[in-house]
Amino acid sequence: MSMPHARLSAHLLQIAIIAALLVPVRPLLAQQLMPGVVRDELGLPIAGAEVVVGRTAQKIITDADGRFVIAVHPGVGYVTARAPGTLPTADLLRFSSDDSLDIRLDRISDTTDSAIRSAKAERFLNRIVALYASASASARTGVAFTDRDIARRTPSYTTDLFRELVGFRTVGSGVTASLYSAASKCAPTIMVDGREYLNMRINEIAPSSIKLLVAYNAYAIIPPDLRIFRLDPACGLISVTLK
Repeated sequence: MSMPHARLSAHLLQIAIIAALLVPVRPLLAQQLMPGVVRDELGLPIAGAEVVVGRTAQKIITDADGRFVIAVHPGVGYVTARAPGTLPTADLLRFSSDDSLDIRLDRISDTTDSAIRSAKAERFLNRIVALYASASASARTGVAFTDRDIARRTPSYTTDLFRELVGFRTVGSGVTASLYSAASKCAPTIMVDGREYLNMRINEIAPSSIKLLVAYNAYAIIPPDLRIFRLDPACGLISVTLK
């Protein structure tokens, strides 16, 4: 009596597998070449600086004029740079072949505390890179605004970024404006630097303080590591990375 049920279960499993394989996957855009330059705090070019995009093994060394060309996938990502006698740095931004990278490295004087400063800078860089790696990965499925995107829009308040964003609705104006899910009357969960903030209003975060904002209007597109148990699937999620 159990054999027909077993065959039926196997058949349904095959259908489920085939259906899963047919789900469209967002294609990874082809790499494009992006130029850039590395300068010090005085605007002077730095030759021999090492530039790395993301966690790739691709390392580019700047020429005598501090210039380089590196392959990037269009979209949100991060870049790190370092050179002898300078403090390493990292930046989170939107890569585009129509843009260029202008990286600044601050020089450090050859003093007794330079080694200590360099070690502290490396530890800080490791923390920032971990944060940027998580943020850039989360931007693959949500609607992302980098600090440059925000600056171009010149919003007075963070809710201004959502005025025409699908899946959200803004009620009121000015600093007291509130943000809600378009499909319900609940406010989206807000996370700042990977930490959940209960009952936070989005306008408590100044637009000028945001490095990256990613908005998710549906539970299905929220990355697994951000699906906290208090998250209401109908309300959406706003993930903010501060400068």
